[in-house]
Amino acid sequence: MGFKSTYESVTEEEASMYREINFFCDNKEDQLFVSMIRYYVPWTTAKSIVFSSFPHRFLSIIESFIQENSLGSTHITTCQQMELDKESFKEKYKTMTYACPSGNCFLNNTLAQSQSNIVLDIVIRPLSLSDASTVNDFWEYKSPSSLYRISHEIKYSLAYGASCDEKLIGWCLKRYDGSIGNVFIKPEARRRGLASILNAYMASKILEKEEQVYCFVTKDNVASFNMLQQIGYKRTADADWLVFTPK
Repeated sequence: MGFKSTYESVTEEEASMYREINFFCDNKEDQLFVSMIRYYVPWTTAKSIVFSSFPHRFLSIIESFIQENSLGSTHITTCQQMELDKESFKEKYKTMTYACPSGNCFLNNTLAQSQSNIVLDIVIRPLSLSDASTVNDFWEYKSPSSLYRISHEIKYSLAYGASCDEKLIGWCLKRYDGSIGNVFIKPEARRRGLASILNAYMASKILEKEEQVYCFVTKDNVASFNMLQQIGYKRTADADWLVFTPK
């Protein structure tokens, strides 16, 4: 069993804070887990609380605790955890290589041949802080603190975007928990294989650091699940997200 809590400012005002709590608990210690969430989660003072990447059994305990104590409302999203098979990915990535003149990554002819419907003037580049507001505006789970989190990930983690005619049309970030997330392609640029390209490029950068490559996909997102399998991902577990809003 373990516990970790960190605070960071969301804005210059001390009243607006971003708090991250990590729980570590043995599967057999349900009562201990309940005690941890009872005393260490700011149920009544936070504007909202997100429990991410929790096994279904633990999230059921959290949901029951909230209901029994009439603390507020919840919204649950069920996901599948996908982990990259390194050997399978290495073979597939041979047809998804990039040439990088002057530090900018362009799709090369090998990739063009395997993805014939892809526009060839797309540039893969690191995201900058000036891109954060665009990423946040298009995010399905946008919240009062999400711009801060996205900016933090762009500045301190890995974040890449796809541009066409100098316009950002898609992006992919390595999230605070180490997973690949926030993969988004603007509607006008979809069905060209860009999501798989961005994900694969990000995966290659994470592998260079000898870190685990994984991501989460909602169970009803069949298209993304199939795309990830084609790149070389395999389903390894189920994981739930719960968003709590106090009364």
